[in-house]
Amino acid sequence: MAKAENKIQLEIIKWLKAHDVFCWRNNGMGVFDPKIGTYRSNPYSMRGVGDIIGVLPDGRFLSCEVKTPKGKPSADQVLFIKRCSRLNGVCFVARSIKDTEKALRDAGLDL
Repeated sequence: MAKAENKIQLEIIKWLKAHDVFCWRNNGMGVFDPKIGTYRSNPYSMRGVGDIIGVLPDGRFLSCEVKTPKGKPSADQVLFIKRCSRLNGVCFVARSIKDTEKALRDAGLDL
């Protein structure tokens, strides 16, 4: 059975923190509105932001979108990764710690 996304996120966060990366879990879920009985989006949030956000030891912005082996990033997530990468951020999709290590190596970091 495949690992749940939140378990993969926790493993990646622990690995990043063990390698001196300042990072945290980004909660992109909307705010529950009891008046309408559902979640509503925050008008000041940004769509597509990764599940894990941080600052790398070299000062670059980090955004990691975590997916299960079968998961696919949304159009908003793909756009966010492209926009941040163009601005020298290190942004990627990861399904495991190995994916995270590879993305950081590809970005020139040896953690």
